[in-house]
Amino acid sequence: MTPALATALGLAFVVLGELVLHASWPTYLGVGLCAVGATTRLARHRDALSFAHLGLLAALGLHGLSTERGLDLLGLAPGHLGERILGLAAPAALLLAGLATAFGERVAFVLRSVDAHDASVNARVRDAIYRGLSLGLALVFVVSLDVAARARDVRVDLSFLRVTEPSETSQRLVRALDGDVRAVLFYPEGHEVAARVRPYFDTLADASSHLKVERLDHALAPELAERLHVTSNGFLVLFEGEGEAIRSESVELGLDLASARPRLRTLDGRFQEAFARLTQPRREIALTVGHGERSHGGAEVDPAERLDRFVVALRRANIQVTTLGLAQGLAQEVPRGTPLVAVLGARDPFAPEEVETLLRFVHGGGRLLVLVDHEAEGGADALLAGLGLRLRPGVLASETSVVARDRDLSDRARVFASRFSDHPVVISARADAGRSAVVLHRGAALEEAPTEGVEVVFPVRTEENVWRDLDGDLTRDDDEPLETQRMLAAVTVRAPRASRVGRAVVIADGSFAGDDLLGYRGNFRVLGDALGWLLGDLGDDRPAIVGATTSEEDVPVEHAPEDERLWLWLGSLGVPLPLGIAGVVVALRRRRRRREGDA
Repeated sequence: MTPALATALGLAFVVLGELVLHASWPTYLGVGLCAVGATTRLARHRDALSFAHLGLLAALGLHGLSTERGLDLLGLAPGHLGERILGLAAPAALLLAGLATAFGERVAFVLRSVDAHDASVNARVRDAIYRGLSLGLALVFVVSLDVAARARDVRVDLSFLRVTEPSETSQRLVRALDGDVRAVLFYPEGHEVAARVRPYFDTLADASSHLKVERLDHALAPELAERLHVTSNGFLVLFEGEGEAIRSESVELGLDLASARPRLRTLDGRFQEAFARLTQPRREIALTVGHGERSHGGAEVDPAERLDRFVVALRRANIQVTTLGLAQGLAQEVPRGTPLVAVLGARDPFAPEEVETLLRFVHGGGRLLVLVDHEAEGGADALLAGLGLRLRPGVLASETSVVARDRDLSDRARVFASRFSDHPVVISARADAGRSAVVLHRGAALEEAPTEGVEVVFPVRTEENVWRDLDGDLTRDDDEPLETQRMLAAVTVRAPRASRVGRAVVIADGSFAGDDLLGYRGNFRVLGDALGWLLGDLGDDRPAIVGATTSEEDVPVEHAPEDERLWLWLGSLGVPLPLGIAGVVVALRRRRRRREGDA
């Protein structure tokens, strides 16, 4: 009987005795056969395969010590630390030794010349044993993580369709509730889609006691379904109130997983939009047009020029977006009932009448958001002067407080700031200052120009390693000192005849809300809190909350036209070519070693 056959039969008897018959004699017989195989192998050759057989025999002995008889022999009571260690070490040792022996015996059987004292054959067998050990160690690592996670009751969703974690913005919306809201998942019991989304809503329910989550079958709750205007299963319904005063918002998710998959990938954003419609008053923000402002829904290639992400976030917060230009009366008066006007990176100057209208609007208690493009012709000097501000000349630049993007000199103008005050405009960014930084691209600095009735606060500052580049070379000269810069201002206007104070937020970067910079956590947080501060006391004490969502929606990678050729070559050859070269080198080295061994 060959050592491999004796060992295989021995392991079969061990499994038969331990897992099938629960008897001792098959186990003893199996261990005896494994001992015969190891002894026979060791008597013929003292090589790596012999030691693999001995390791398997030692693992069987360790398993024996982990049984009840073995623990009694060692004097270890159930629950003892030694008993736990043996319970984990024995199966791990059996797995490692079993895989190493199996891989080595397989190669030895294929070569059929393992008995010959051939260095190349022994090397191949040894290599196979190492591969078996590597596989076994990987399996032990994965299983150990699972055991530890189960012991700690920790669950991490690594699946492709990951919808179990709501975003921080969604949790903030739920925590702001001051009345009860019910979330009903209309699905039959045990439905796979409901099982996917239920952890998401359980996490939201843990954030506030005002949110109640339940699952109902449409056929078993016809009266409630009729009141909520739900015709079948496959819907999420959020509602508040009772009887005739009930108000609801529904989101269709789908009944089968295939059709629900695209909807579940954007579940967080869909929930935010429905939740805001239900719980927050409908607001409005008027974007000025006709002055080269950044826009949304256009054909701009540069992400810094697009406002698509910002507008989508506004709509999720139940904020309607309108336009305000000469045709809508910007040169005469802001339409009555407009709570907030936004000037988003205008590159052409405003007419004096338009500036006067905007300042009259703020001094009358209105709210204004201004993103200043300081490199545009005409600038916004008159508008800023009426708000008690002026722009300092030069582009903000730094060698250290930068966010690298292009890996060249232009990155010096991509400055970040992470020093926040306790003003409401930056309250969220300050709470997460370790990860939230405000990023500006070719931004400028602001300073106060004292104006009667206007109070100015600068809640964001850079470090002392930033200078104002005056000549455009992004290299610091002697007349460009390093100093702390202030690029965001919160303005309060107290007019004697106004029923409420006017407010304005000014940011010295016209692309601050563009799709490019809005990807940074600090920019999103500051804009969200700025809108909350600007809209916070206009008839309702619940601020508008704008923030990011968790999503697995596929987003196309976009590049400027001049970069398309570079990205094409990098994607086609830049990554595969080095890997191919490395594979050829390794193959040639192995072939040369094999030829040397044959020689």
